[in-house]
Amino acid sequence: MQNDIGKKELIVVGVIISLYVVGAVFVTQFEQAGMVLSMMLLAISLALTVWFVPPTQFLPYFLLVVVLSMGVMVEDFYWLGERDILNDAIVDGIWVGIGGLLLFVIYVVGRTFIRYPFQTQLLLLLLLVAVVPMGLLSEWQNRFARERLLAAHNEALNAASVQMALSIDEFLRSQTLDIRAETGLLGLADYFLLPVGERVGSVQEAYVANLLKVFRDKDPLHIRSYAVLDLNGQVILAYPETAVPERNLVGTDYFLEALTSSQPYISSVQFPSQAPVGFFYVSQVIKNGRGEVVGVLRSEYNASVFQEIISQGTGLVGAGSFGALYDDNYLHLAHGEDRGVIYRFVEPIGAERMSSLQATKRWPSLPEATVSVDLVDLATKLDIAYQEPYFVTQAVPDDDLLMQAAVSFVAEKPWSVVFYQSQARFLAPIEAQSQSVVLIILATAVVVLLLAGGAPKLMPLSWQEKGGP
Repeated sequence: MQNDIGKKELIVVGVIISLYVVGAVFVTQFEQAGMVLSMMLLAISLALTVWFVPPTQFLPYFLLVVVLSMGVMVEDFYWLGERDILNDAIVDGIWVGIGGLLLFVIYVVGRTFIRYPFQTQLLLLLLLVAVVPMGLLSEWQNRFARERLLAAHNEALNAASVQMALSIDEFLRSQTLDIRAETGLLGLADYFLLPVGERVGSVQEAYVANLLKVFRDKDPLHIRSYAVLDLNGQVILAYPETAVPERNLVGTDYFLEALTSSQPYISSVQFPSQAPVGFFYVSQVIKNGRGEVVGVLRSEYNASVFQEIISQGTGLVGAGSFGALYDDNYLHLAHGEDRGVIYRFVEPIGAERMSSLQATKRWPSLPEATVSVDLVDLATKLDIAYQEPYFVTQAVPDDDLLMQAAVSFVAEKPWSVVFYQSQARFLAPIEAQSQSVVLIILATAVVVLLLAGGAPKLMPLSWQEKGGP
């Protein structure tokens, strides 16, 4: 029988140590988990001990559990690696479990409390009165402060995303104003009055060719070309000519939409002629003096301009904060942290959808295996961004770091601007506060152990002989 008891106690010790090893690994993955995890392990270990270990042998196991719990909190305090934040729902579930286990411990110990040595009784009472309430109070304060900080940070992220979206809208609107003014210049429509056979080498052709050069040279860094199209979608003049290899543009959206609406039109980002980078187009119909449409003027912009705009917002909310721009197919148009994802979809694209995008030249010139990244959760969050503009997700592939995010929308195009910052960074003040509380709890636990260790010597001699009052 004694041998069976020894085996049982040995198994209890093995289980307790195994639990704390798992807990030590868990702490390396999640920030601010030391408190709740140490409490959970403490509760589980005490429940195992009071159920399987006789009261007279309880004290060594109890001291082992307290020391191991302190070790977990110390590990959480000094761990320097990048970690995620433990989900609030998981934390709530853990605390409910802790409460149930502690009630079980209190019930079992209460039934046989008089059989425990006085030193053990004192330790249990001090733990229940001092350490556990302090841990619960710390968790409540931490949760309240975290919620307030999260709300304030969401507002800051939202303000940054709105600012970036407005910058993109302002840029796009300025291009529509430019092309509206350009199509109204005298002499541009007169070129179409000439018979087709008389246009080549004419004064009017030279004048229009010079206009196109002037239009393009206003921003040669971003404008790739200007072109004039007739009503059949044929390019009749372009600058530079070499930048417009395709002369038949009748099927393009920027030609058809311009004719349909008679308003300036901005295309989606496209990849013409297997171009390695994206371009977008601004177009407007050309009208003669009688208000008749005689042609279309279109400009071609390098989409890298969006990367420049988004990059200006890097660090706007603090260290490690950045923005990203996505089109309506969740193609990365710009990214403030990882430029390697630009012109790659956030999730794999199906064959049918791929064919549709290829037909409209919206499929990047990349190998199919690398044209997308595995950010499925981000795509899911963007799907419901109108209803839930704040969310937590990954922003960079092959990086498990969770980012707090806020999304705003570009008015001129169905695009999304998301501003990110690592939760670990902006919750750093809360972590510092939690670490201070952990130090206090550790100090309290040490004092409790010292008091319990010296308590028998302070008792009256009659109590010492009986093991308690």
